[in-house]
Amino acid sequence: MEPFNPSIFIGRFHPLIVHLPIGFLTLSFLLLLIKTIKKHEYKSLALAIRLSVLLAAISGLVAAIVGYMLSSEGGYQADSLDWHQWMAYAIVATSFILWALLKFYHFFSDQGALWFHSFVMLLLVATGHLGGNLTHGSEYLIEYAPDGVKKLFSTAAARIEIPQNPDSIVIYEHIIQPILKNKCYSCHNAEKKKGNLDLTSLEGALPGEGSNSIINPGNAFQSSLFKRVTLNPDNSKFMPPNGLPLSYGEIELLKWWIEQGASFDQTMADAETNAYLGAKLLKEFEIDISPKEYYELVQIAPLAPEDFEAMSKLGIRARPLSIDVNFLDVSINSSGITSGQVEAILKYSDHITWLDLSNKKITDEHLQDIAKLSNLTKLNISNNPITDEGAGHLRGLKHLKVLNMHSTGVGDDVILFLSEMASLNTCILWNTKVTREERNTTEDKTAIEWIL
Repeated sequence: MEPFNPSIFIGRFHPLIVHLPIGFLTLSFLLLLIKTIKKHEYKSLALAIRLSVLLAAISGLVAAIVGYMLSSEGGYQADSLDWHQWMAYAIVATSFILWALLKFYHFFSDQGALWFHSFVMLLLVATGHLGGNLTHGSEYLIEYAPDGVKKLFSTAAARIEIPQNPDSIVIYEHIIQPILKNKCYSCHNAEKKKGNLDLTSLEGALPGEGSNSIINPGNAFQSSLFKRVTLNPDNSKFMPPNGLPLSYGEIELLKWWIEQGASFDQTMADAETNAYLGAKLLKEFEIDISPKEYYELVQIAPLAPEDFEAMSKLGIRARPLSIDVNFLDVSINSSGITSGQVEAILKYSDHITWLDLSNKKITDEHLQDIAKLSNLTKLNISNNPITDEGAGHLRGLKHLKVLNMHSTGVGDDVILFLSEMASLNTCILWNTKVTREERNTTEDKTAIEWIL
């Protein structure tokens, strides 16, 4: 239990009391505006205007005193706090001056009073804005604004874009920092360091050592940051004390990051993940860390309709893999491949990732051209008169995962050079000259599945 502190106890009434001068000044400004416009109809408003300004000055003085008491609690950025305090004093002073002018100087015209009051209102808006920043952070007003408004008025860095490739995601920058920003920054920022803690900078969130450190790498349960967000909400030390607490998924992700070592530059590719964590990332951030195929990770521009028409005229069937993937699944309609078809396949080689040339009279010479299709991930060249020599050209295909060579003339040598292909994981070789003995010899040395 926190010890009784009369200054802070009274000071925390500042947010309540400060609404009184705001209300009185707004009322007097509106009444003065009406009196200025309708000079002869609302002369009786003069007394109400003076009274409202006087009450604003008095309540403003009380709010300033109570606000000064609140500042003794600490945790506020000094420059912003000083500006807020001095501008509040200026409002009190100008309010008393305005009241005196209205009360004792009858030559002071309504129009002159309105200009003076407008200046006070500008001070009021600016002071209130600074006070809001001290209490809620500089992004509070625009936190839920449309994207266009955020970009126009936000003083924070540009919205973080999460890379499409999950392996390129920096865990702290793209996952943990947004959680802290949404739930912690309003109280722990450069302007308002509650508990002398600023989480908006790497320096402020740097890991420490021991059970009382903000972040204890490798041990979430000895990190005060994790402890605070997992306390009973009724506990006075529960964080955040106001607003939405961290969701269960966000807490799990924070725990995972800390136990991974609380690194600020670790990427998803270097982290230990599992299906449970993947579900949390998908739910909280729409990040899918399930294994992706090469053609899902690489962006390529779509071909024009006339390109598809040109291939179709040559007897080439080509279609995009999906509405979101512009790589092509290609096959040919003729009984044997022609030179024109080979030329077209080479022309659009960058777009072809699946290629079916089964039973198309493919020779070793053709495989030299097929080896130029650098984005191939699946190749079917079954039922063709090819040999080990021709198949050897394929070892340069760095993204090839599935290779179908059943019913061809390849033999045991093909096992040797295909084993060198890091990307290959399935090779169909039944009805070939490959022996099971050779397959068994290399099976333990590679992750490739040999289907004989």
